[in-house]
Amino acid sequence: MQIKDIARLAEVAPSTVSRVLNDSGYVSAEIRSRVEKVIADTGYEPNSIAKSLKAKKTNTIGVIIPRIASFSMASVIEAVTRECEAAGYEVFLANTTLRAEKEISFLKAFARRQIDGVVMMSVKITPEHVKLIESLDFPVVVVGQQYPGICCVTHDDRDVAEMVTSQFLAEGRRRVAMLNVSLDDNAVRGERTQGYRDALEKEGIPFLPERVAYGDFTISSGRQCMQQIWERCPEKPDAVFCVSDRMAVGALQYLKSIHIDVPEQCAIVGIGNDEISRFTYPSLSSVEYYFHEMGTKAAKLVLEGIENGKSSGGVTYIGYSLVRRDTF
Repeated sequence: MQIKDIARLAEVAPSTVSRVLNDSGYVSAEIRSRVEKVIADTGYEPNSIAKSLKAKKTNTIGVIIPRIASFSMASVIEAVTRECEAAGYEVFLANTTLRAEKEISFLKAFARRQIDGVVMMSVKITPEHVKLIESLDFPVVVVGQQYPGICCVTHDDRDVAEMVTSQFLAEGRRRVAMLNVSLDDNAVRGERTQGYRDALEKEGIPFLPERVAYGDFTISSGRQCMQQIWERCPEKPDAVFCVSDRMAVGALQYLKSIHIDVPEQCAIVGIGNDEISRFTYPSLSSVEYYFHEMGTKAAKLVLEGIENGKSSGGVTYIGYSLVRRDTF
């Protein structure tokens, strides 16, 4: 059932039906009554999406995430959804499966649907991302990455990696290894690697490529990476910094399998303070990232951007803390 069908049954012009539905313009009481009766008799409901597109406001927020099966993603999504729904917005979720090019296509898809704003947990910000974001007429807030001129909410990954590595060094652990990801990611692979190297350089310790291995965030990958490093390093690591808790759990599993005492012989620290970190044996030390606070801040910024017409640039850093348990 469409407006033209209501108009035919009520014997009026489609424009008259539109004025009745939108309560705009003059319609006589007799004709309004006739149109409303047809609407009631047919059970017609206006196409709210088409109506909102015409008004250029859909009361929807797009959320682009790199993967679903993640403690951090779930925390951010929950916070974003809560803030947006409280403000009267629905949330549409798009999963890129860790592909930066899909972020571009989803942004374009949301633009075609005239979404009101987007929170994007990005894998990598490229010049193409920037050009597209700057061309959009709705606010985009990037989570987990930083780029000049773009509105971003993130943790200072370089500072975190330097802090953990420096803590190891300060407590006499001089052969610090790192488990990173092979993904071409600005924050995780880029910033955290740089922080690790910065800490080594400050202590005059050379960066050794054989002490770094690359995986994919999973427990099995962490185990494999730890094995690679252990087998190829004549001087075995006495500490390992992992860019995710799950990789850290894998590293712990491998070291236990070859009877290495953790933390006495080799300490381990992960990132994220995932719930799993409390239930390993020994329990995992980890850097807590405040993902809920990150999602809340991102949602507030995108809502402010909608209100003001466009989000501002600049980076908002969310705090973090080292949670020491039994692996360090």
